[in-house]
Amino acid sequence: MSYDPSLVVGIMGGSAGTTHDAFYLLWEAKKYGARAALFGRKINQAEHQPTFVRYLRAIADGQIEP
Repeated sequence: MSYDPSLVVGIMGGSAGTTHDAFYLLWEAKKYGARAALFGRKINQAEHQPTFVRYLRAIADGQIEP
């Protein structure tokens, strides 16, 4: 078995940034084939966590763009 650099399995939320940064990161990762996204710290630090997650889900489902 070998490493395939074209395969994007998933992303991790990364360093602190704006809400738009998180939404754009998810949208772009999905565009390139990512199948998983972890945003623990960004969700935890969001002003209203349920709304943040709702928007992440909508982006992941292709209903909205960042």
